[in-house]
Formats: sequence, C-alpha cells, structure tokens
Amino acid sequence: GEPLYVIDGIARDGSSEFQKLNPNDIENISILKDASAAVYGLNAANGVVMVTTKKGRQGKPQFKYNGVFGWQTPTDVPMMTNAPQILEMMNDANINSGVGPYISKEELIKWQIGAPGYESTDWYTETMKKKSFQQQHDFSVTGGGEAMNFFVSFGYVDEQGLLKSNDLNYKKYTMRSNLTANLGKYLSADIQISGRYDKKDAPYTDFFTIFK
Repeated sequence: GEPLYVIDGIARDGSSEFQKLNPNDIENISILKDASAAVYGLNAANGVVMVTTKKGRQGKPQFKYNGVFGWQTPTDVPMMTNAPQILEMMNDANINSGVGPYISKEELIKWQIGAPGYESTDWYTETMKKKSFQQQHDFSVTGGGEAMNFFVSFGYVDEQGLLKSNDLNYKKYTMRSNLTANLGKYLSADIQISGRYDKKDAPYTDFFTIFK
C-alpha cells in the first residue's frame, strides 16, 4: 500500500502532490512507521512520509539559481522490417501452413524494387525524433530580519517528447512563498503559499500501442 504524505504538517492523500513538488523547495524528508505513525490514525497504516519545505533565515537576502539542460533518446529500439521483408515472411508463413502465397511473385518483385506505388515507408523515422530536449530552471531568495523571515521560489520544467508531431510534452510552473513572522517573544506565525500549474499533452492511446 501507499504511505500517507504529510507536507508542511498537512496530510495529503496519494503521492501525486509529493511527486509534483519542486525538489529544490524541500528542506527535509523523514519516514515514520509503526507506533510513531499512529498519531495520524488508520491512514498511516503503511507509514508516513514527512516533508518539510524550506523557510527563511535571518540575514541578507541570498539568491540562488539552478538550471538543468539535457537530452533524452531511446536506448533499445528494435530494427523494423520494411514492406518487402514483411511480405516475404507472410508468403513463407502461408506456404508453410499449406495454403497459397499471400501475394504473387510478380507483386513481391515490385515491392522489392520499389516500383511506383510499391514504395516502402520507414514509419519510425517519419514519426519519431532521435532525441528530445528537456530543461529545468529554479530561482529562490532567502533572508529575513527580526520581524520576518522569508523564502520565495519559482520553478519551470519543460520536457519535450519523442514524437515529431510534438503531441507528447510536459510543462510545469511552481511558486512558493514561506513567511515566518515573529509576533512576540513566545509567538510566531507561519504563512505558507504555494501554487502549481502543469500541463501534459499526450495522445489518446498509450505509447506502446502507438509504437506497435
């Protein structure tokens, strides 16, 4: 079963919220199980993943930028048969099964020489990229004084898919503002605001079916 996720003290059902967190916003991750997780009730039967995001610290503002650029490419693509090869195998299969050839020898020769109207198309090369680009950018500022500490961050993720039609891609924008106000000697208030907008474009059917 799936554990219970608690992000900044708030219980979340399922791992989707955790998976879509900006990794650069995370300060600490800890695991609770058995008796230590009992405080969260029956939902914690499979353990608790405690996630704490970063907060501000007293001092001059510190600015941080992190950028990642990369490419992804298939590593194990099977070699495809062309039209003449598949027709030859279909002919062999029919003959070995005791029935006549799938197509005549004359028709097969037209496919083999690529006569007009008998050309073979490499659909993998026509539809798939050899590699696709991906990037991630994160910017944050941390600081504070006696009255208030702050941590503010912005993130952007762009992953392009391998389809030449560009019908497979993912973009994500995140922002977080964690403020801690010192209201008195024994009293403070945390104001935590976060937002996320993500968009995934994908074909109706799964990628394996498209490839097949």
